[in-house]
Amino acid sequence: MHKTWPVIAVAAASVAATGAPALAAPDFLLNRVYLGCAIELEKVLVITNTLAGPVPAGTKISYDAVLKPYQQHQAGALILGPPLQPGRQVKRGLSPAFSCTAWYVRPLLIAPPQ
Repeated sequence: MHKTWPVIAVAAASVAATGAPALAAPDFLLNRVYLGCAIELEKVLVITNTLAGPVPAGTKISYDAVLKPYQQHQAGALILGPPLQPGRQVKRGLSPAFSCTAWYVRPLLIAPPQ
């Protein structure tokens, strides 16, 4: 067995056992996939599929925006209806903001090497 497999399994089990929110786990366990994110006209959140393939229908896309004027963070999520094809955008109204980050979590398949 590879030396890192037990560490990954223990870390994943501890996150699941504690009931901690999924975003509390490190990126390597979550397998986050980052998407393009921009703010238009200060109040429109624009998430763009910058990947080579589509984002599957029903995917929960999370975002974090830095709001004006005090740089507070506003976290949120949206669920895709149809698949989000490469280059396509999803827009959502938002409080005035400076910047944002968007991602979704792809299931992590942990299998020992053959």
